[in-house]
Amino acid sequence: MPEKDTASFFGTGVVTFNNEAKHKVLGVSNATLEKYTAVSSQTVGEMAEGALKLADADVSIAISGYAGPDGGEDGTRRAPSGLAGAFAAK
Repeated sequence: MPEKDTASFFGTGVVTFNNEAKHKVLGVSNATLEKYTAVSSQTVGEMAEGALKLADADVSIAISGYAGPDGGEDGTRRAPSGLAGAFAAK
């Protein structure tokens, strides 16, 4: 089986570091971001669905997490570094 060129299966990539970008670019609802935070299965699910629409793709993968040394702040509790969510949609 011949190897495929990456461009034959990977067409679009999006990086959204903050909630505003998640909302504007991927259509994540502000209500979801406020209620569940940026690193939640609910948010990451909406990111994956938004990526499908944005790219008119068959499959999407979305990942969100806190990477910095101090973790993230969600307004009500401290979230540790490494906390992450991943979701695939089709």
